[in-house]
Amino acid sequence: MSRALARVLAAGLVFLALTTCDLFNKTPLRLQIEDIATKDPEWTLVTPNGVTPAGVTAGSRFGAAVDMSASYAIVGAPYSAEGGTNRGAAFVFARQSDGTWQFQQKLTSETKVDNEYFGAAVAITGSYAVVSSTGASMVEVYELSAGTWTKVTEFAKTGTYGFAVDIDGPYLAVGSYGAGTVDIYYRSGTWAFQRQVLQSSAYRFGYSLSLSGDYLAVGADYYNLSASNGGAVYVYQRSGTNWPQIAFFEPSTATLNERYGRSVAISNACLAVGARITTKVYFYKLNGSTWQYDTELSVPGTVSGDEFACSLATTGSSVIAGAYNSSSGTGCAYAFWNKNGTWSYKSKLAYSGGAIGDNFGTGVRASGNSMIIGAPLDDNSLGTDAGSIFFYSY
Repeated sequence: MSRALARVLAAGLVFLALTTCDLFNKTPLRLQIEDIATKDPEWTLVTPNGVTPAGVTAGSRFGAAVDMSASYAIVGAPYSAEGGTNRGAAFVFARQSDGTWQFQQKLTSETKVDNEYFGAAVAITGSYAVVSSTGASMVEVYELSAGTWTKVTEFAKTGTYGFAVDIDGPYLAVGSYGAGTVDIYYRSGTWAFQRQVLQSSAYRFGYSLSLSGDYLAVGADYYNLSASNGGAVYVYQRSGTNWPQIAFFEPSTATLNERYGRSVAISNACLAVGARITTKVYFYKLNGSTWQYDTELSVPGTVSGDEFACSLATTGSSVIAGAYNSSSGTGCAYAFWNKNGTWSYKSKLAYSGGAIGDNFGTGVRASGNSMIIGAPLDDNSLGTDAGSIFFYSY
């Protein structure tokens, strides 16, 4: 049954009961029609035992970095030995016609240098994937062709270049918080540098970033003009080949070491910003052509040591915040939903097999009605700290 049909039935057949198939779980149920269109969606764990593909070994920290698009997901394992020490690897998964995710290909660096940490940051969109090696200050771009991901180019600098990366359409953004810069690359046949945006390196500008369409959000979690390490977020909008700044945000009340901007997630209508000390997610909305403050939310019982909002994801009307150190490092994530223009906390996400030190929630990304969460220190059949990922849907 389509969602459109469900809405029609909900509007006109309030008392009708019928046997059908659940839209998301695809299991038979007896459905009582009662305004289906107004029911809130919920994230459902579809891989209760986690996923760890062959090729992952003990200590790999598979799931330390994650990203996903409509058709593909990519997972970093930056501590994978690969014949040496901490050389790193990345793993690509493809979404199947039934909505499940299947391992597709393992990626490794051509250089294979010890402590390269290939996979420390990852991003994927369409037929392009990006893998950062923070130990080598290098970003490698892969293209999917005839079912195989092949490296097409690389960009390298020094220092913290590649600590944060994101890709959307023909644009790639690479952060270097030690230099206070974000480099933007554009693909027109081949990938080439287009523009650099920068602020003070003392602010750690580029510690986090998120790219969506013509918008780029950049976190500077040590911004200190209102409070020491209080944090700030800058928003840019592409205009031709330029990326002028169009918005600047600080927390409503600047707090010492709040680290507002440690995580950001932007879409064409929503910007979410994480703050560590106050354990809040700040929400902003696009009103016409102007980004405006919307609200800020926290979850009762969370504390700064939980690393609440260490990672953020946004898709549709949902924002998800990871908290990898919650419950002595077991970790969890929290889902927020926007209903009729109002954001509210909805549910806590965890898995039944979670153990102390798994760090579930270290990485969180979402696309459409799918989400991926990493638990890089999960112990499983492949070894201690091999790591796992978990897929959700709604």
